[in-house]
Parts: sequence; C-alpha cells; structure tokens
Amino acid sequence: MFKCVFCKKEFTGEPAMRNGSGAYCEECKAELVRRMCVGNQARRENFDGCCLWCGEKLTAANVQPGKDNPGVCRSCDTHRDWLLACIRHSDKPAKYVSRVEAKEGILREARNAEKKQSATQNIDTGKEALTRLARLENIIGKLASEFGISE
Repeated sequence: MFKCVFCKKEFTGEPAMRNGSGAYCEECKAELVRRMCVGNQARRENFDGCCLWCGEKLTAANVQPGKDNPGVCRSCDTHRDWLLACIRHSDKPAKYVSRVEAKEGILREARNAEKKQSATQNIDTGKEALTRLARLENIIGKLASEFGISE
C-alpha cells in the first residue's frame, strides 16, 4: 500500500516509480515522463547547435557522431559516463555530490541574501542622483570640451 505523491491517491501493490520525493502510481509516472520529454524537446529547440548540459557550442571537434545523445558535447558525455560508472561501483560520489550541494546551498543562500540586501540598500554618495539623460549630457559635454567643440 502506498500513496502517490503526485495525485495523492492510495494504491495497493508496488509503485511504478520511487525516488527521493516519494512513490508514484503508473499514470503519474507516465505523466512525469511525458512532461520530461516535452521539456527536453523544448530545451533542444532552444539550444540549437549547443550542448544541452553545458551550453557550449557544438563544433566538429567536440561533437560525437553516432552516439545516443547527439545534442551533448563529448566532454559532458564522458564525464556523465564516468560519474555513472563511479556511482554503480560505489555510493561515495553520490554522497560527495549531496554533501557539496548541501554546503554550497547554504553559501548560495548567503550570497543571494547579500545581493538582495545590497540591491535594496540605498547608498548615499552625497551627490545628487543623476538620470540617465543627465549622465549622457555630462559625458557629451566633457567630450565636446576635450575636442574643443562649443555647444
């Protein structure tokens, strides 16, 4: 007996899919796969000529003809294969990735909070705030005086 985390219905038997977020029934698994396919197709259309994972431009040097992932560069595919082989052999890479993600998540939140605080903080420079047009006029005036052009 399990409760699907997607549709919230109770089912008997084994779930069709189970991951970190919970158990899924057959219909919800099919819906997730469908959404994933639609997202991948949209991503492939938007990254035309670029690697789907790193965004690097695909060239003759880094493209891999005849592979399962035609939209992925050679280095991303190699690193993915290496990581999957490591995870199949040992759970240490997965633990390392989760540990680094947890640590970096805290640092990322701190950086975002700092950016948000600095963006909302009004820094008083003692000068009157200039509009964009006034700044452009000042720059044009300085250039005109340097070149000896009278206004």
